Amino acid sequence: MKKSLIAAIFAFGSTLAAVPPLAFAQNANANSQSLQSAIEAAVSGEPSLQAASAMVAASQSQHQLARANQRSTIGAQGSFGASSADFGAGSREIYPRSLAIAWERRVFDGGASLAQVSAAEYNLAAQNGEYENARNQLVAEVAKAYSDAYVAGQALRFANDNLAAMQRYANDATLQFNAGEVPVSRKAEALAALAGAQSLVSETQGSLATANANLRRLTGRDFTNPSLDGLPNYIPQNIATAREQALADHPLLAANKAKLAAAEAMVRAAYASRYPNVSVSARASTVRDQFLAGYKSDDIGAYVNFSVPLWTSGRTTANIDVARANRDALKAQNSAINRNIIFGVERAYVDYEAAQASLIAARASLNARQIAKDSVEAEFRVGMRPIVDLLNAQRDLTSAQTALAMTSGKLISTRYQIMAAIGIMN
Repeated sequence: MKKSLIAAIFAFGSTLAAVPPLAFAQNANANSQSLQSAIEAAVSGEPSLQAASAMVAASQSQHQLARANQRSTIGAQGSFGASSADFGAGSREIYPRSLAIAWERRVFDGGASLAQVSAAEYNLAAQNGEYENARNQLVAEVAKAYSDAYVAGQALRFANDNLAAMQRYANDATLQFNAGEVPVSRKAEALAALAGAQSLVSETQGSLATANANLRRLTGRDFTNPSLDGLPNYIPQNIATAREQALADHPLLAANKAKLAAAEAMVRAAYASRYPNVSVSARASTVRDQFLAGYKSDDIGAYVNFSVPLWTSGRTTANIDVARANRDALKAQNSAINRNIIFGVERAYVDYEAAQASLIAARASLNARQIAKDSVEAEFRVGMRPIVDLLNAQRDLTSAQTALAMTSGKLISTRYQIMAAIGIMN
């Protein structure tokens, strides 16, 4: 697994060399709160992951209990009592003092206890696999929430820049109208664009508040300046490698295989209930009376104990049938999990490749929109273009800036989605 991961890292490194740095990273400053810190906060405090961790702890205790049931037991029992009653004459009784210590060890139970230990071990492995998968899914969810917060923050910044520009253009149109240079329709267009810019700011503020609330839900913290600087890029070099890695390393597959092994062990335990139970024991007891000095009894003995079922009204057969049905269901479920994992890997890769293509297109579009806006504004200033063209160019520029931020965030979240689909998260 480690070799394939290292190979994937080096292979992807060559791909990254051809990809320009993410836009707007220069806006991150020393106060930025990294995605890694968001992931650490979520892993340490997210309630659903804590619940999964508690299930692992419960499975560990079940495993310890199954092992303890194989070992010897030692018990002590004693009594001392007195009673009194008053029915006119009165009476008082003193009971003898007694103490008994017994030791017992099971020597044969048809393999039931050993099967139960095996089942507990496999169930523990299954819970660990499910915990690891829950952690991977949480990391991918945090990465998406973090990138959403980043995109919303960038969109608000661009919306505010757009609002400032539209305010200037509205002022210009008002001055031109007052000077009689343009008709009232031009002024109205500029004012309408200004209202649209104000609405865009309000909309992006709402989106940012929602994104921050979702990130806070996952991490329990506020992130005021998320940045896409310095994020890891650990993904396999191609989809075929990713599929192979997922089928080899996905924790859900490991968990289901462990559950299947546990179910096989429970089938063996169910069959074992047909066989006799044999144990050996030793017992030492003493009885003394505090008033009758001659009344005493001491007993030491060793015993072989056995029990064998003769008729159980079908309970034994029913338990066997239930255990076999659970095993068969897990066999079928294993095939379904394989298919779902492959589908998840392929879907994640499709999203990643689409994000890569969108990022390239968004960069080209932004460059073109910036040039177009600068050109239109220069022509507007010398009277060669109407203000409506400038308003449209500014809106297109803002849309292109926001689209680039969105595709940058999408590219990051899809990388984590690929790793979650594979089942490996660093």
